[in-house]
Amino acid sequence: MLVIDEAGMVGTRQLARLIDEARRADAKLVLVGDPRQLPEVDAGGTFSAIARRIEPLQLSENRRQHDPNERAALDALRANDVDNALANLHRSGRLTIGDNADTVRAGLVADWHTAAASGQHAVMIAAHRSDVTDLNQRARRHLIADGQLGPAIWRNDSTEFSIGDRVVAHRNRYDLGLLNGYRGSVTDATPDSLTVRLDNGKTVDVPNQYIGDGHLSHGYAVTVHKAQGMTCDAAFLLGDDGLFNELGYTGLSRGRHENHLYAVAS
Repeated sequence: MLVIDEAGMVGTRQLARLIDEARRADAKLVLVGDPRQLPEVDAGGTFSAIARRIEPLQLSENRRQHDPNERAALDALRANDVDNALANLHRSGRLTIGDNADTVRAGLVADWHTAAASGQHAVMIAAHRSDVTDLNQRARRHLIADGQLGPAIWRNDSTEFSIGDRVVAHRNRYDLGLLNGYRGSVTDATPDSLTVRLDNGKTVDVPNQYIGDGHLSHGYAVTVHKAQGMTCDAAFLLGDDGLFNELGYTGLSRGRHENHLYAVAS
């Protein structure tokens, strides 16, 4: 049996190959996913087309979000009723509007910092890597000012890491036991590597080359694509003009207790 998670992101050509290989191996292919979350990058639509043509097993009850207004907002987004979704977010105090990008981002990071300092598993989410980088830098300034991060123990021309920094991996290194999406905390450094204790309990010495190539970044903020599948206590989503329905639905459904949307608008 071959189980494909997040099958809604698998392009049609890839899925066709998987079906052919499963048939040749006399295997059962199980597709698991949500056609209302992030779509395929390549030409796609097959997963949602299959779901429309058969009677798939479905989870119909939202067991993650605790706030009924947030559940109502997500139901509205699934139905493409954006106005109703925003009204429910506003009703629950989860919609923040600012006059300019700097004000909105400063408020988002401050709210994240308050939630994280209270012991919640809080994550900032944005659509673009450049926005994620900016939010991570702002987060580190808060943590340095609080004394939670000390001097840098590893740096290059574009980034630096301190003991206690949260990090996320972006490329598989099977020889190290380090996979794309793994998260952890920096514990030490050597001349050749950065020591990271992963959230799964394993400690990894991440080589300088891997970091220098941009495959390890700070993990206070992540892209929506990196956050899909994540469950946290509180999520803080940065909205922009490119925020489409599936991105919004995915980003605003990560948190159990709170899911906030921040945007620049009049």
